[in-house]
Amino acid sequence: METNVFCSLFSQIKWGWYLIAVVVAFLMGAWWYWGLFTKAWERVFKVTIPKKGRIPEGVLFAISMQFLVTALMGIVFFMLVKVSLWLAILALVAFCGWQKAGLKFRYIKWKDYFTAAMIEAGYTFVAGIILIIFACV
Repeated sequence: METNVFCSLFSQIKWGWYLIAVVVAFLMGAWWYWGLFTKAWERVFKVTIPKKGRIPEGVLFAISMQFLVTALMGIVFFMLVKVSLWLAILALVAFCGWQKAGLKFRYIKWKDYFTAAMIEAGYTFVAGIILIIFACV
């Protein structure tokens, strides 16, 4: 792809909608992991989410990195939607499939793998759909 095409796509991003989309997708992740799938996520990933008190070491860094990755994924989808909605959806399915496939090397039990894949790739899919919807505005 030529540089001017990239610059053209980048300049077409509606930054207000982009920022709203990133925040909504990120907040969906907070609800996804710390509300909807907390117990399954703790069991499969062998983590404990504290109910009260001090935030465990490394959590703020992980949250910051997740926000950054969500923002980068948002730029990708906001640019891809300008090329083709179907291309953006195809990229989202590819992201989810790649993420799901990578988890198989971590789990011996199929049940744990399936649970982990549904939680992780499921959130990626939901966040991607949120980003794509806002990119279409």
